[in-house]
Amino acid sequence: MARSRSSAEIEEQSGLMAKTDEPWTQLATRIPKDLHRRLKLHCVTHDIALMHFVVEAIAEKLGRKPGKTRKP
Repeated sequence: MARSRSSAEIEEQSGLMAKTDEPWTQLATRIPKDLHRRLKLHCVTHDIALMHFVVEAIAEKLGRKPGKTRKP
């Protein structure tokens, strides 16, 4: 029987919580099915937690890393 892991366990295992003391929030969104399939395949192939990939991709797209302040 498969055991479900909590998001805290997943965050700890992927190392995300160690990067910042910022509070976390849940993001729910709809994306095209093919994009989701490609995302999962990429993460499995590169041994990356999907959540870690999404956090890093968003931070990169916004031009800053989580927990760092942007200079004026």
